[in-house]
This record gives sequence, structure tokens and C-alpha cells, in this order.
Amino acid sequence: MTEKLYQKRLFMACFLMIFAYAFVCIADAKEDMAAQAKMQKAAAVEMVAEAVAVEMVAEAVAVEMVAEAVAVEMVAEAVADETATDEMATDEMAKIETVATETETSEERKDVHSERDELIPTLDGGVMYLSLDDVKACLNIWYSEQDVLETTLIVQAEDEIAFSDTIWAAHVWLILDRVGCDGFVNNQNIHAVLSDSSQFSTWTEENLSKTPNPDIEWVVRDVFARKILENAGAIPEAVGRVLPNDVHYFNTDHVSKYNHFYKWCWGGEYNPFDSPYNPYDN
Repeated sequence: MTEKLYQKRLFMACFLMIFAYAFVCIADAKEDMAAQAKMQKAAAVEMVAEAVAVEMVAEAVAVEMVAEAVAVEMVAEAVADETATDEMATDEMAKIETVATETETSEERKDVHSERDELIPTLDGGVMYLSLDDVKACLNIWYSEQDVLETTLIVQAEDEIAFSDTIWAAHVWLILDRVGCDGFVNNQNIHAVLSDSSQFSTWTEENLSKTPNPDIEWVVRDVFARKILENAGAIPEAVGRVLPNDVHYFNTDHVSKYNHFYKWCWGGEYNPFDSPYNPYDN
């Protein structure tokens, strides 16, 4: 082998060794880069997971805060409602104290009324030293004659053929319970309820010009007085409701021509004759 050929082969061997080393280095570099990429990806996934966890915790805290705020608001509303109810009952009792005219003081009224069967027990265990007739005699403290007349004429237009104190009373209770009810836009007072054509289509010039039926007017005054007693805290047996205070709807049976009463527009029917407190005979 000549020296020239030997040098050539030596050069080729060195070149191959260098190439092999470079290939190994490149492979190691790629492996390192892949490992680093995996580590970076894992770190990114971990960061995303941590961010999601933090967000979920924040959302849970926010939900809990909202729930607590709602609970506080509900408690506040309940306290406000209870306070308003107590104030209304106190106010009604104060008005009732002015009704009895036989004597000047509560103690004297107690002596006068102590033997009456009509004494009215209250929910707090007390008693009102007056009768339902006493309240009726001073009905104008709470209701105007216009309230009585308009209610009489509308109930007359709706239910005159019923010839039933119970049915007439049910309609009067329904009218009174719509006053202040959130389900009706025009609910400020009795006139607002009755004159709203979406509530009573019988509010017409023809019906309002009729002579009021004295039997229906008697029932209207009776229910008005019972509503006063209810507001003052009388027990249900003394109040004599024929319709629960959540029954706000009615419609006419086109066969019998009688009205039926409902909790909802067309559901939850309640029969006034089923009331355990019905004070009427018919």
C-alpha cells in the first residue's frame, strides 16, 4: 500500500469518526430538546390546572357570598314583613279601640262587654271587648261608602243569581285580597281593583247605574268588618273567611252561570262552602 493511499484511507476514517460523533451529538441534542419540551408542556399544563383550580375556588367563594347575601336579604325581608304585620295589627287595634261608644275607658268597656257571646279572641291569646256589630257600626273608619257601593254593584253583576251569602262573601274576600297583591298592576285600593277592566269586565256604566241589592250590600259590610278583625289579629274562627287569602282568580261556569274560585288562572279550585270557618247558612 502506497503512502498516498494510506493517507487517503486515514482521512476517510477520521471523517467518518467526526460524522458519527456529530450525529450522536445531534441525536442527544434532539433528545434533550424533546425532554425540555415535555417538561415545559407539563409545566404549562400544571399552570393551567392551577389557574382553573384558582378560578373554581374564586367562583365557589363568589357563589357562597351570593348565597349568604341572598340569605341575609331573605332574613331582612322576613323581619320587615313581620314588623309590617305587627304594625298593621297594632294600628287596627288602635282604631278598634275607638269603636265602642258605650263607655269611655277600656276597663269600663270590659265591664259592659264581659257577658257578651260575641267577644272576639285574638291570636296572641287576648280578647277584643267588642262585637262584630260594633265594628260594622263604625265601618267608615276603615272603608268609605263608595267602597261599599262599588263592591256591592260588582258582586251583584258577577254573582247576583247565586242567591248565596257564601258565594257573595267569597267574591268580596277575593276583591279585598287583590288589594296590595303583587300579581295585579292596579292593586292600590278597592276602586283600582274593581275599575281595572282586565280584572272585572263587569265594571260598566250599566252595572254601576243599577240599584244595589240590599242582601249583597249586607254581605259586603259583613266581610269588610271581618277583614278589619283579621287585620287586628282575630283568630280565624272569629274572622270567618270563606276563601283563603291566596285565592285570587275566578271564572264563570257557562252552564250553571255560577263563578268558581281558583288559586291560579285556571287551576287550584277552592270551594267556599268547604271553608271550616264559613259563618253563613247558605
